[in-house]
Amino acid sequence: MPAVGSAKVFEDVKGHWGEKEVQYLVDLGLINGYPDGSFKPNAPITREEAAKIIVTELGLDLNSDNNIFPDVKKGYWAEEYISAAVENNILTGYPNGNFGPKNLLTRGELASILVRAYDLKEKESSTTFPFRDVKKTYWAYNNIKILDQHKLVQGYPNGNFGPLDEVTRASFSAFLERLLKSGSETKISYFANDPSLDNQVADAFLKQSELDILSHEIITAMKQVREFGKPITVNEFLKISISTKDLQGLVKPFIFEYQPIETNNQDKPEENTEGNNNGDEESTTRSIYMVNNPELDNGVLIVFYAESGLEIDAEKILKAMNEVRKTNKPVSVDNLLTISLSPTPFKDYENPFIFEWIVNN
Repeated sequence: MPAVGSAKVFEDVKGHWGEKEVQYLVDLGLINGYPDGSFKPNAPITREEAAKIIVTELGLDLNSDNNIFPDVKKGYWAEEYISAAVENNILTGYPNGNFGPKNLLTRGELASILVRAYDLKEKESSTTFPFRDVKKTYWAYNNIKILDQHKLVQGYPNGNFGPLDEVTRASFSAFLERLLKSGSETKISYFANDPSLDNQVADAFLKQSELDILSHEIITAMKQVREFGKPITVNEFLKISISTKDLQGLVKPFIFEYQPIETNNQDKPEENTEGNNNGDEESTTRSIYMVNNPELDNGVLIVFYAESGLEIDAEKILKAMNEVRKTNKPVSVDNLLTISLSPTPFKDYENPFIFEWIVNN
């Protein structure tokens, strides 16, 4: 799994055992720090906080109309998250009719929340249930067992699970990070959050991921995420959200999370090539037309990087594009890429760029 971003780590998390897990959730905008700039990784997490994080990650609709708990007042900051969690059978109230929003979450409760929220199913396992302090009569026994079968839970060095122990903010992050990364390797890409670049972003992502999703479905989802501020899942393959932080030089970019497809190079059709081969059987010249509009230069970069896989400094390419515009002469970048202007229109592009580069077979 590639690194998930470059946001600054909270000072009180640096060197903590859960630093990586906490940072993963922070980068995804799922968990925040406190006004004093700290994260407090060893502080316990409450039921209301857990409700918000899980509901946000799942992108569930918020609705306070179904609030049935007398201890969750109308207009309370977590009311909508609690209602959504209860409505979707992720969390439940207590026998006395209360929800207990500020009650501290236990490890047994967290196991049940994760199993219900992500619809985890019991699996056949040849291993013995490892936690001696969780009896079969314990109400969360089956859910803890399911987490163990999915390899999503770790106990203490003494062999116990500690179902009644409070869940710290770092432990919660570790549980959820492990779950979100489980199964097929989840990949994350960041893209510019700029409406004028949506078409280029969609095209670049599809070339990068090779997922069987229509471009207009991605563009529609991006618009909805912008408008409503909630994650959107596209065809069960792709989850789109917006980062709460600036990452990788982008201002609050889109976060694309997806499961890469398995590819077999022998079954993959040969790529169409353009340009001259010059008799060299080990390399091929590739070319692509790009829109010639200074306002869309960043989008051109996105498409080029996704198409070519070349690692050329972005500033060099942008400088070359401007030089080509001024002189109408081809410009070479690092002897890897040649940029020129087409003498004729191409499709809907007036006076487009031609990007040519060498592909080693």
